[in-house]
Amino acid sequence: MNAKLEEQVKVDVGVTPTSLATTNKTGAFYAMANWARALFVVEAAAIADGQTVVAQVLQAKDGDGGSEKVITNAAATITSPTKATEVTVTATTVVDGNLITVNGQIFTCDDSSPDSALGQFDSGANDTDAMANLAVVVNLLLPKVKATSASTVLTLRARDPGEETISISDETGTMVPAVIKALAYIEVEHRFLDHDNGFDHVAIKLTTDDTIVAGATLIRGNGRFDPTQYVAASKSDVS
Repeated sequence: MNAKLEEQVKVDVGVTPTSLATTNKTGAFYAMANWARALFVVEAAAIADGQTVVAQVLQAKDGDGGSEKVITNAAATITSPTKATEVTVTATTVVDGNLITVNGQIFTCDDSSPDSALGQFDSGANDTDAMANLAVVVNLLLPKVKATSASTVLTLRARDPGEETISISDETGTMVPAVIKALAYIEVEHRFLDHDNGFDHVAIKLTTDDTIVAGATLIRGNGRFDPTQYVAASKSDVS
């Protein structure tokens, strides 16, 4: 019960966060000899509507990536704007009848007699008004989502960080979503590596189809020995 997390898992840089412009980047290959499992946590930012970050775990024979190849079924894709941590919605001339769906709830612009309980909001005098009015209705109907507005941009995030994701569908094209932050993970077991042919290292490969900021952290666990962390700075305020 009193064991420190740093004494239970090994934490390393999977891929240094970087801006990837329709390309891919593979991180360092780490040895799995003393570890039963590896968890790659992928973070991505600034993802335009419809764009993706594909994460694929690779295996190799050494730390230099010798004979690298994929681990089957060890891949995950972040797609904007689905299940994101934080999303923006930018208004582009919102008018009566326009609608957008947030986490399955439809929000409709209704300038005649908007009913907040039905997900309706007034466009007001301009897009700034429209986003402010939409924020009020989102906060009313989606208790797990926090909506704020600034000028023509609506920002959506979990009210309790880590306890909700945001998914958006812009049916009429006047409220354009973009992902500010998104998270994904892939966990693999040591036993699934091709040990018969000498594969005992793993790495993460990130591929983007647009200019997207992405990075990853590797957490290795269920080890044979207590881990030693090699980091630039540390502080553990537990006993």
